Amino acid sequence: MSAIQKSSAVTRALEAKCLALERENLKLHRRIAKLEADLVSARNGEIARLENTPPEKLTDEELTYLIRKSERKRGRRKNESQ
Repeated sequence: MSAIQKSSAVTRALEAKCLALERENLKLHRRIAKLEADLVSARNGEIARLENTPPEKLTDEELTYLIRKSERKRGRRKNESQ
């Protein structure tokens, strides 16, 4: 096998490895996107649960979270109206 043939074979092997890595990278990015979407969904579900729970049944931490969230919303609305 000549040096040119060896070089071509190495190039083809590297290109195949690169394609395999790109496919794996794409799979990982899709998985990350799905996990991020699941996290947002779970967080939104938890927030909805907190908002629909009577205040007396919430912990101090949960109440504090809802109060701060409400204050942030009011601050945003105030800034939008200016």
